[in-house]
Order: sequence, then C-alpha cells, then structure tokens
Amino acid sequence: MDVNNELPTIITSEVPVGSLAVPDVAISFDNPFHIYCTFTWTYNEGYHRTENETCINYVTSPQFIQGAYRGYFSLTDNSTLFTFPKLNEERLESLALTVVVDDPNFNASKFNPTPPYAFIFDSENNPLKLSDGTLNLTVLNVSQSTNYERELLFSNWFVMPDRLLNFVQFTKYKRKSIIPSWRSNFGMFLNYEDYTYIKALLNQIFPLDIEEVQTEDYIGIIQVRPNSFVNVIETEQRSRTYVSIFGVIGGAWGLASAFLFGASSIQPWGFVQSRCCGIKRKTQSKLRDSLSILPLIDSSLSDRKSMAKEITMGEMMEKLKSLETLLREYVIDIKYLQSIEKRSSNKEI
Repeated sequence: MDVNNELPTIITSEVPVGSLAVPDVAISFDNPFHIYCTFTWTYNEGYHRTENETCINYVTSPQFIQGAYRGYFSLTDNSTLFTFPKLNEERLESLALTVVVDDPNFNASKFNPTPPYAFIFDSENNPLKLSDGTLNLTVLNVSQSTNYERELLFSNWFVMPDRLLNFVQFTKYKRKSIIPSWRSNFGMFLNYEDYTYIKALLNQIFPLDIEEVQTEDYIGIIQVRPNSFVNVIETEQRSRTYVSIFGVIGGAWGLASAFLFGASSIQPWGFVQSRCCGIKRKTQSKLRDSLSILPLIDSSLSDRKSMAKEITMGEMMEKLKSLETLLREYVIDIKYLQSIEKRSSNKEI
C-alpha cells in the first residue's frame, strides 16, 4: 500500500451563507477595446435598477501587455455585495461586463478576429493579485504562468463572441487540504490548509439586438451572478495510513491464527480493569461480591471422584450459580437468549 503518494479522498458538505463576494473578472483581447460595467440591483417583488457609475470605478482599463490587450474588474476592498434576498431590501443581482471595439479601422466581419476571453476568479484567491494588492496581468500570458495559475485560469474561462450575452453562474468552494507530514501518514492530528475558489458555468447565451451599434463594431457581454447562496466545503481525508496498514495486518494475522490454532481464551478484563490501581480494586471487589465461591474450579482436584468427595451438593450449586453470574455479567450478552425465553413462556401461557 502506497501511503506517501496516496491521493486523498474528498468529503463534501454544504453550508448556507447570507452573502457572497463579487468575483474578479479579467478580459483579454488581441485588439484595443473598452470595458463597460453594470450592476443590476433588484427587490424581492421583481423591481430592477441598473447602475454604472459605481461599477466603472472598479474597472482597470485595458493595457497592451505581452502581445494582447488586457482589462480587469475587481472590488479593491473585497466588498461583499451579493446578498441573500430579504423582503423589501435592495440587493445586487448581477454584474455585467461589456466589451466594445469602436475603432474605425476595425471591422469584425472582415478580419474575423479571435473573440475576447473572460477569466473569472474568486476574489479571495486570485493569481493576478500580488501581496500588495496590485495586479500582475502577465499571468494571463499562459507561457509566463505556473501550473497552479494555469489551472485557475482555465477552470473558469469563457469566450465572448460578437453580439452575444453570456449568462454565467458561479458557486463558491472552500478546500481543506491536508498538509503533508509524518503525522498525516499515520492519520492522526492532521493539519489543514484552507483556500477558496469558485466554479463558474455557462448557463445561457442570448443574442444581442443592438441597432445603434455599427456593423463593423464588436460587442460582447458577460453577466455573472451566484448560482446559490451556499458554500461547498471540500475536506480531504486519508484512507491509506500506517495505522490502517497495521490494522489490516493485525486482522489478517488474527484470522490466520484462529484458522490454524483455534480461538484463544476469552479475556473480558482489559488493561484498565486489571492494571489501573483504583479501577483494579473496584473490579476485584465487585467480583468477590458477585462470585461468592472462588475459585470456581479447584485445580488441586485432579479427578471427578475426588471432586465428588470434597465438594458437597450445596457447594456445587453455588459454584454453578457463580459461573452463570460470571458468564452473564462479563462474557455472554444474554439479551437475545432472554427474548427467546420470554417468547417461549408467552406461547406456553
């Protein structure tokens, strides 16, 4: 059994939450473009209100970085704006980012360019954010990113075709990952490292009917909203440990030993009853009180004739009674036998 290289199993659970943070969104395109941002607010009764001025403050204008133009949306203070709907309370329903190319020299129908790409990240675990809060947009260049960064990039990666609205819903995840150590190999006192991420899925695509946009211009929209107000907790667990290996070996040896040499004698008193001072005395006192004649079998009497001479009928019955008490209290669970006896008695009545 390979303990050191085992892939842990994942146990999932769900925790309801009252709010979710707005995810970060990065957009990359080969041509210069503009980003327009819209918050959509709603009431429970269905009233909607759109708002652009506040939203645009969180947009970083596209910059030409390593062969492409790259723009960005992020709440710099990690504000939690998506909230669970409450009666008569306004809440943020969705975030929409619009990519527009209005360059007179650009003709989408003529050049048929590669569409823009949108990358959605959890605001708490974003490979584009540096420790000082600034952005490292070079990560969007796959050749300059690490394997972990590429995994986060392409797990929530969406194409933004011309004149189409991408409707995307996300779910928040929290992974409790085991920190490798000698203790984890034994399966005891595990230490976990927590990190969060989101999974976003393309739910629907709608065509845009925008007459005022010129035919040579390019426009694409991605709209993001929560799938549900639930956090999915993923906890890693080890199934192969040295302790489990010892258990398998011990079980196999016990089975082989019983098959080859038969079952050993029953020892109903463990280390606590037979070795610990306080409990040992209590155990001995209880046995003396319940078993009036000790020992139950006198090893000095070597044959039945001598036993019959030395033990009277009353003593024999007392020994049998003590033996039954011993079996009842410490060896055999007689509840099933008592139920059989009770049913038999009821039938006779």
